[in-house]
Amino acid sequence: MNMSMLSNSVSGLMQTMYKLQQNAQQIASSSAQQSGASSLTTMAVSQQQLLMQAEADVKTVSTADQMLGTVIDTRA
Repeated sequence: MNMSMLSNSVSGLMQTMYKLQQNAQQIASSSAQQSGASSLTTMAVSQQQLLMQAEADVKTVSTADQMLGTVIDTRA
């Protein structure tokens, strides 16, 4: 179970990082800037949500790593 949690967390983090990069490219592109302030605001809010998701994923990875370490120490 711990490996599954670790694997899922890492996968989620990678997906979030990919979405962050895509969002940043859209924000930086001239087409996004021409589409108006509301579109940029929406993308900025989305970027903040993705950052919070990334932080949650990192905490989950850390917790899974600690749990796995405890299991290994217990069995050793």
